[in-house]
Amino acid sequence: MLGCGRHSRFDPGAPAWLPAAVHSSWAAAAGRCADLADYVAVDLGCGAGGWSIGAALAGLDVLGGIDGCPAAVATYRTNHPRHQTLVADITDLALVAAAIRRWMLRWGRGRQLVLLASPPCQPFSL
Repeated sequence: MLGCGRHSRFDPGAPAWLPAAVHSSWAAAAGRCADLADYVAVDLGCGAGGWSIGAALAGLDVLGGIDGCPAAVATYRTNHPRHQTLVADITDLALVAAAIRRWMLRWGRGRQLVLLASPPCQPFSL
């Protein structure tokens, strides 16, 4: 788990690629984990994983990310190597729901799910 280290499956510390200035924020977020211990998140339209970083800094456990772009998911995997990933169109609700259900049964049992969803950034990145 990113942020507070309650589960051994996740990295308990800040990723090495985060700038040093962010590490203190990461440590502060770890202290707030008790507030969000009953929640896990999945990043829909995850891109490179910016939402996942923000959610982890806020104290949420992020299980993984789903995006329709294989290159985006490859970048997400690089940035979040311990998270689950899926290359899929997030409008394929049956496939997305099945993946999230598997992740919840394995790592989120008994916890509430938070869906992080973003509009595609490509139209705004030109």
